[in-house]
Amino acid sequence: MQTAQTEILAFGDFLLDPQRRQLVARASGVPSHLTGRPLEALLYLAGRPGELVSKIELMAVIWKGVTVEDNSLTKCISTIRKALGEGPNDNRFIVTEPRRGYRFVADIAAANAKGPGAPSRRLSANPQASQLYVSGWSALTRPGGTTLQRGLEQLEQAVQIDPQFALAHACVASGYALLGVFGLAAPLEVFPRARAAALAALAADETLADAHAQLGHVHTMFEFNFTAAEACYRRALDLNPNCLPALHYMGLQALVAGKFEEALHHLRRAQAIEPLAANVSANIAMSHYYAAQYDQAIAQAEATLELAPQFAHAQSVLGRSWLRLGEVDRALELFHLRSGPTIGSAADVPAALALAGRHAESKACLDGLLAARGHRYVSAFDIATVYAAQDDVGGALEWLEIALAERAQPICALAVDPAFKHLSQELRFRAVLSKVGQPAPAPLLQTHSGV
Repeated sequence: MQTAQTEILAFGDFLLDPQRRQLVARASGVPSHLTGRPLEALLYLAGRPGELVSKIELMAVIWKGVTVEDNSLTKCISTIRKALGEGPNDNRFIVTEPRRGYRFVADIAAANAKGPGAPSRRLSANPQASQLYVSGWSALTRPGGTTLQRGLEQLEQAVQIDPQFALAHACVASGYALLGVFGLAAPLEVFPRARAAALAALAADETLADAHAQLGHVHTMFEFNFTAAEACYRRALDLNPNCLPALHYMGLQALVAGKFEEALHHLRRAQAIEPLAANVSANIAMSHYYAAQYDQAIAQAEATLELAPQFAHAQSVLGRSWLRLGEVDRALELFHLRSGPTIGSAADVPAALALAGRHAESKACLDGLLAARGHRYVSAFDIATVYAAQDDVGGALEWLEIALAERAQPICALAVDPAFKHLSQELRFRAVLSKVGQPAPAPLLQTHSGV
């Protein structure tokens, strides 16, 4: 089926804009140098996804009224492949059928498609706002300290330029939520901003699936209102069955409830939509980690790091998985090499030191975290994690109660976090779980092993 030539086409790492006649890298928002006949050939092929376009047809369109040899077309296709980063035998984007023609085989989404069931990438009519959105959105798929902050700045610039840019508002909501989840800012400050941005997106476009998904994420992570969150996710999928954030967040909601197979089902659907989204890939690893499937968590985290070598979230999951397998030195090495802060990262080194029996070093690290709370945000959940590793039950419970009051992340995952399994029968622990809206875990059949 031919795609309308006014739609921005999203495939792989690229956006193809027929109206402005540009091929743009999603990650940087920078246009490629592809121009002239190679660009025209790409537009023609991408406008007919999956169809075999004969050499005669393509030459007639690209070289109207001009007689050329097959070699000219071959060079043209080679130039396209180079711009897409594709080798002659890769066949990720263009398949050559000898003596017949070419077929564009990459999965394509229309970036400004309208209506239920269509992918919900509706870009702004303002080119600058659209480009800022593309760059900001890409940063949110690999969120870390500097990357996330920069991406959020770009997205906020986009909505300042175009206040009706609903999709950018939705991504602003995602950015603020990530600041809270990754421990970069106090959840009590940033989640209300995330909620406001999600509501702004809905006010601009009530049919935007991503906006419903972002509101649902606030319900899950900050309000512990899982029924309201589920309604938002279902509404998002009614509008767009391929809504990436809805599937991603449904996976996370299932995960914190201990529904591991359901979590993996949703996350793998999300990954199929955006194979290069490192956050989704890392959260598949995190699902295996919380399910105590540590070998699978390691394999998935390593695969994520091949995709995004400096992604701190994947580095953390990898280190924690080795830690649970008793490989403390290996875990510590990974934690020290980590590229930046991420969810739960402040607790990793002191907790690992405690589990290794290096109690004085662990206490010194914990003292540093407690002192730091006087001048910057430090997650109370991270502090509780360290106390739990030190087997200080009273300290762990006290800081879990503080984490609940502060909505410190990942408090939602308390029921499945292996760092707290040995506290599962404590009444204060169960009281925190009930306020988070999660069932208490079943009684342990063995004592705490220290790991």
